Amino acid sequence: MIGNTAATPGRYTIKRKIYGYSNMSYSKSFLAIACLAMPLLSPAIIYRHDVPLTAFTTLGRDQSFDCIGMIYNTSSDTDRITGSCVLISDQYVLTAWHVFKYGKDFDSRQYKMVFGGQRYDIADYEPYAQQGHDIVLVKLAGKVKNISFAVLDTTQSTPGDTLTMVGYGYQRPSDMLDHNVGIGIKTAAHNITDSLGGNRVNDVPTKLYADFDGPVPGAGVAVPLEGMINGGDSGGGLFVQRNGQYRLIGIASGSHVTLNSQRGFDGSVSYWAYTPAYYSWIKQSLRK
Repeated sequence: MIGNTAATPGRYTIKRKIYGYSNMSYSKSFLAIACLAMPLLSPAIIYRHDVPLTAFTTLGRDQSFDCIGMIYNTSSDTDRITGSCVLISDQYVLTAWHVFKYGKDFDSRQYKMVFGGQRYDIADYEPYAQQGHDIVLVKLAGKVKNISFAVLDTTQSTPGDTLTMVGYGYQRPSDMLDHNVGIGIKTAAHNITDSLGGNRVNDVPTKLYADFDGPVPGAGVAVPLEGMINGGDSGGGLFVQRNGQYRLIGIASGSHVTLNSQRGFDGSVSYWAYTPAYYSWIKQSLRK
């Protein structure tokens, strides 16, 4: 549950808001080498520091998450990973609208989406019509082959539901407060639903919230692979299991972060665009 993030006397606390997108740059030559030697890169997600990193990268390699892609900005001599995305059909993708700067000075020709090592141009895009909603539907210029796409969930999440977040953002153990250490490998972590909120669409809340319970004294009960979203994870997927199948329930949007010298990220809150609220809009757009 979302807890008290007030500072304890004698300890420093920093509060800030981060979005799950990244402006980390790699030269094109480095990216070519990295494709051949991926262990040189570090994976995504802020994760509990008392669990081996390999547990989170192994979860991220589950075939159920092949539908998670990367977004590159190619507007300069370097390729920048600016976010993550989710394939929901062989030609349509969901991601966070803020990854594209909410459309301000946005040139879709500068962005590429990557699935299975293949880059795809953007043919068209459609943000949700009303302001204040961090979700956009993207049509790719070509069809993605040999990758199963995400199944949209329509059942309302309830507090305590086990969630799985997946993205390509920065990696950081939960006791590392001062910097990120890498980006570019798909990684997954678990959390649980704390609450639903935000504006409503068809009387359904549009945001899902989950806090990070760190492995520190006095924290809430953490799940074994507890994590939260980090820079570069925006647009990545949040999944819930129904009858043994992972189903898409959210698109990563951002985090309200509380950093404490003694408690790390404990009490920080991540939030996602809650896709069941947008189900009718998504389906209608796919039929156009």
